[in-house]
Amino acid sequence: METHALIRFDCSSSETLKRVHYYLDSDTRPCFEEDVPVSELPVFETMEFAPSPIKIINDGLVIDSLFENAEFEELNSMIKALSRWTDHCYLFFADDEEYKAYFELKEGQLVGIYSLGEDDILDEHLHDLDWGQRALDKVLESMSSA
Repeated sequence: METHALIRFDCSSSETLKRVHYYLDSDTRPCFEEDVPVSELPVFETMEFAPSPIKIINDGLVIDSLFENAEFEELNSMIKALSRWTDHCYLFFADDEEYKAYFELKEGQLVGIYSLGEDDILDEHLHDLDWGQRALDKVLESMSSA
């Protein structure tokens, strides 16, 4: 089954953004535990064999990373490990069976904030936005106005 995912990390500073990007990007991700500070060993252990995003987009203090064919649990582990440097983390996860859902990391757990079928009008908007980055913005906007 093919899956698609978008993870958004809202960082509080350019330094924290750099740390998240360092571990996300397969070109900069450390290969050996000797290459990381002892305080980051848990992050290294989680990220060492984690899937790499097909695209990373930085926008200010926000990182959006796009994944294909990653398992939900792998993404969940990545988010939890990298959340030490973020203010908020969000995940959009979809499969080819019409499952589409948005999650937010709250108190160390991914909590569903919206899924396909909850609101037909919002679903139509999200479909028009191709369920990606701008769709996540729309979901977050609809949550704040609710």
